[in-house]
Amino acid sequence: MPIPLVLAVAALCALLAALLTPWLRRELGEEAARLPDRMVVAAAGLLFVGLAVSSAVEGDWSRLGRAALAALALVVGYFVLAFINPAGLGLGDVKFAGVVGGFLGWFGWAHLGAGTLAAFVLNAVVALVVLLARSGGKDTDIPFGPWMVAGAVAAVALLPTQ
Repeated sequence: MPIPLVLAVAALCALLAALLTPWLRRELGEEAARLPDRMVVAAAGLLFVGLAVSSAVEGDWSRLGRAALAALALVVGYFVLAFINPAGLGLGDVKFAGVVGGFLGWFGWAHLGAGTLAAFVLNAVVALVVLLARSGGKDTDIPFGPWMVAGAVAAVALLPTQ
């Protein structure tokens, strides 16, 4: 794995920590916080600069193109879901989908599909646990961002790179 890609992965891990902070604060009873736009923009910038440098070093620009298309595809898909059900998916998740989609797209289309599916499955499992534990109801908000990252990490860890 080239050094710039390692930096991109590190940036995504840092973003995971940033995503977990508001979730933990909410679980501890503090006012719910959202992922700031400037953090998403910074993460996207770091990711795509790292991927561009990696493409230049490898001399393979097709992976960067696939990452950009995957980012766009995931943003459009999440936007459609948010438009259909605004209470189910926020615009912060839609914007963050660009970062996750770019990250997964670098590794391949299968990673994009698997990572996206894994995010929804993980979120559903958490929602089920919350309901069964009676610590929330049907109106309980469960942050989706951490599961987007967890799904992406799972896909990269479990699938071979294309």
